[in-house]
Amino acid sequence: MSKARFTDTAQLTLPLEYLTSASDNSLRNFELLQLNHAANLEKEIEAMRRERDRANVMAEVARVLIDNRAELLRHVGDNLERVKGERSDAA
Repeated sequence: MSKARFTDTAQLTLPLEYLTSASDNSLRNFELLQLNHAANLEKEIEAMRRERDRANVMAEVARVLIDNRAELLRHVGDNLERVKGERSDAA
């Protein structure tokens, strides 16, 4: 009878013979191992989705700057001049 090795679930391969001849306890352990592996994969996928979303947001910010840099800089410059004028009036 084949022995299952539960050390690396990503590489885990069990022959049908083992699964059909394994004890209930071994099958329960195998089931839990697979459920745990699936849950871990889900966590990794979610982390990758968050990373993808952050990268997309940063790309969008870059696109806005590419498309509107002159206008944005003019707006910032206008606001800086207004603030400087308010400070000099207060002095």
